[in-house]
This record gives sequence, structure tokens and C-alpha cells, in this order.
Amino acid sequence: MPIENRNLEAGTVLTARYKKQERTCEVVKTDEGIRYRLDDGTEHKSPSSAGKAAMGGVACNGWRFWSIAGTEAPKREPKAKKEPKEKRSAPRPTRDPFDVLGVRPEASFDEVSAAYRRLAKRSHPDAGGSHDAMVELNAAYETIRERIQGTESATRASKPKAKKEAAAKTKAAPKKSAKAKSAKKGKATGAAASDASYGCGACGETFPTQKKAVAHAMTHTA
Repeated sequence: MPIENRNLEAGTVLTARYKKQERTCEVVKTDEGIRYRLDDGTEHKSPSSAGKAAMGGVACNGWRFWSIAGTEAPKREPKAKKEPKEKRSAPRPTRDPFDVLGVRPEASFDEVSAAYRRLAKRSHPDAGGSHDAMVELNAAYETIRERIQGTESATRASKPKAKKEAAAKTKAAPKKSAKAKSAKKGKATGAAASDASYGCGACGETFPTQKKAVAHAMTHTA
């Protein structure tokens, strides 16, 4: 605390704290008069010059910088750290949450939300309902919402896996060789050729080969 009495007697010890370091200064009487001797042995003409030396050359008001030993303000004890509060989980409904909301277990989230809003208007204490009924309704809604969100998350996570498996199967399927494709094409050509027929231009009778058709046509000119 600041020094009020500036007529300090020899032997008085001054203390100060600067940059987390305790410094002391003793009032001594010399042939030249009162001096202020720092803990490093240097002597100064005033508390301010002694304080400036203690602060590494930074000018200060020594009467406010120093305190008489034994009169400094008590140091504050560090505050105890507060223990983190446990996060309270939402109460769980005692009844089946779907029964509380009056919806089917397979109901969509939109249906659940609509049922919740409808019942909340009646169950809210401000609307003539009870606190317990509102608590149960909120708990049921939160339970169903968490289930639906968990199901949707699992579905989204499974889709990329299914796509990867399908791509792997497509990649693993053996490709048909050029030789097999050529043989298949030849079979198709042969089948088409076997279905072909040749007709006589004079009478229209058909024959399996062109040679037989020409020979028959010559009979019409004989």
C-alpha cells in the first residue's frame, strides 16, 4: 500500500513486487544523509530513484511503488476451481412415447411433430394443462425425435457403402473376349442366312438356295 508517512527512519524496510519478483529497499543513514539501499547493494537518494532502478529504468512514484514491510495488502488466495456442472439429461417418459403422442411407431417425423404441437396446446400449464403432463409430452417427443434422427443417420451412412459394393461387383465381372464376341456374331449371321429363301421370278415358288431357284426358272423358258 502507498507510503503515507514520508519521514522514514533508518532501518525501515520497503518492499515491492515487480514482474512477479519481490524487491526490497532499506532506509539507511549515511554521511550524506538518508539513502535507500536496494537488495542489490546500490544506494539511491529517493524512493522514486530506487523504484526506477528496481523496475529496470522505468520512472515511477516511489511513495506509491514501495510499501513498508508488514503493511502491504495481504495476497489473495487463488479461487478454487468450480467443478463443472453435470449435464442434465432430458427426463424419459414412463409410458411408451408413441402412446403419449398418440401416433403409430412407423409414423413420419412430420406426423409426430403435428401430434406434439396439437397436444402441447392442451397440456401446457398456461392453457389449463398440468406441468407433469407437459414434461411427459416433451420427453416423449424428444425420445421419438432422437430415434428418427438416428435411423436417418444410419440410412445415410449405409448408402455410400452399398454404392461401393455395387461398383466393386461391376468391376469384378469378367469381360467377354473379342473371340467370343466374334463367334456369337458368326452364329447370328448363320442363323439369318438359314432363314433366307430364294423365289422364282416367274411362278413365285421359293427354294432354299439361289442355284435351285435359277435352275427352276430355266424350266419356264424351255
